Amino acid sequence: MSPSSRRAGLGSVVVGIALACTPPTTDGAPDDTAPPVVDGVTSGPQVRCARPEDREALGPLTASFDAGDWGVQAFDPDHRTLYTGGGLAVADVDGDGDLDVLLADADAPAVYLQGPPRVLTLATGALPALDAVTAWTPADLDGDGDVDLIVARFDAAPVLLSNDGQGRFSVAKGWLPDGPLPAARYAGASVVDRDRDGDLDVLVPGHGGLRGAFREPGDPSVLLRQDDDGFHDVSADLPARFHEAYTFVAGWYDLDDDGWPDLYGVSDYGHLAPSQLLWNRQGALVPDAGAHGLDVSLQGMGLGVGDLDDDGDVDLVTAGWGRHVLLVGREGTWFDAAQSWGLDGDRSRGQVVGWGSQLADLDDDGDLDVVMGFGHIFNQDTPPDEPDELFLNDGPTLRPVGATWGFDHPGQTRAVLAVDLDGDGWLDLLRKDLTGPATLQWARCGAAPWVGLRLDDATAANHAAIGAVVTVRAGARTWRRTVEVGSSSVLAAGPPDVHVGLGAVETIDAVDVRWPDGITTRYAHVPVRRWSTLHREVP
Repeated sequence: MSPSSRRAGLGSVVVGIALACTPPTTDGAPDDTAPPVVDGVTSGPQVRCARPEDREALGPLTASFDAGDWGVQAFDPDHRTLYTGGGLAVADVDGDGDLDVLLADADAPAVYLQGPPRVLTLATGALPALDAVTAWTPADLDGDGDVDLIVARFDAAPVLLSNDGQGRFSVAKGWLPDGPLPAARYAGASVVDRDRDGDLDVLVPGHGGLRGAFREPGDPSVLLRQDDDGFHDVSADLPARFHEAYTFVAGWYDLDDDGWPDLYGVSDYGHLAPSQLLWNRQGALVPDAGAHGLDVSLQGMGLGVGDLDDDGDVDLVTAGWGRHVLLVGREGTWFDAAQSWGLDGDRSRGQVVGWGSQLADLDDDGDLDVVMGFGHIFNQDTPPDEPDELFLNDGPTLRPVGATWGFDHPGQTRAVLAVDLDGDGWLDLLRKDLTGPATLQWARCGAAPWVGLRLDDATAANHAAIGAVVTVRAGARTWRRTVEVGSSSVLAAGPPDVHVGLGAVETIDAVDVRWPDGITTRYAHVPVRRWSTLHREVP
């Protein structure tokens, strides 16, 4: 049984198996013809909310969870470097069907296994001895069915940890046949099949530059191409200007809808090196150089990507120091609409430095909301306790509800993640405080319908189809999501899952999947209020 089949849950039902294979177009663009309709849907049990009234009566989120092992986390309250220890990841590392939590730390990184649901147990001995861990990126990099880890570190080289299939990790040997990578100040990693050859490639952005009067360029980023004999350093494929930036997070999203994942890097110290867009031209990364409005200058930290205004174009949110940007897409051009939408921190409450950012449907009403973490920077003139924020989408405005939802944690937040950790269809919220314990708030379920999707591509080593574009169709409504790992928030990586709140929609007409190789298939029988796996079989 494949990992994605296990993730569908107990009592799953397989709805047929059919084959779909169409040749890719010769120009690299996705095929515009109607996709073939296939079955191949494995659905878990239907999830019904037992007490939807509690969501309104008691609030959408529980208080911070502190039971069991999770409540006695090891952390150093005096550890105040810029981002070491701020990392957070969620993945099913032991293959039991439940999502687990990984915490980065300078001295005591940890894995918490979930099982039974909502019980988190510290996995003693799951990790080898590692120091200076800033972030994890969990993905099945070798195509063997379990989740491996790319480890970004501070003033140290990235490391690949291999999974033994039971959630115990060891340092991979021989994964870099060309020799070791350079030590630098790395802030995370993102994965995608950049060249569409069927396996995953890796980008580890370099930040650095925190020396002297910030006159030195940022630490170079690392780009790794996976071949049959391992990962090769092809960082020279990145333009020099990208290496010079102080990149906190870099995400892979197909912004021009040509079937190839483009790369957007969010840069700190934008007055020296702005955030940058690189177009993916059939594997070659070509600078946009500001032509379409995305090369913006700010002290950028986090990145959230999705269609906020429901017009079919991709929008981007970047959190920063003293300023955030909301880059709204309009037919291939982007402009900053942060002020008109009301995306800003409340200075009266000390919300000055924005970090992790993610677009997610927090209330399952059918549109994307914004999660944003705020956090003090040690030895800088910033408020010591900056409360985090949630912005609900009342399009075309964003309404802050962090205080009323109980999400306004006052600390030094770095990473944030919105993820359905317990599988009930409502997104739970995690944050990683730089000097305190990570916090988890479970979402109280409601009455609105939703759909959860995972992909299983048997034709490629990239079984989870990271980089695929999923479109959910219901009447005149469509929802588009990108399957990504490590491409959003900052210092964070969630599972390659797709969650769509449906508002008042009770029946889905179809789900289209454009796989990473550009071929699209349609699934006509996808139920709501369930997590389902969409299978692509070998022809």
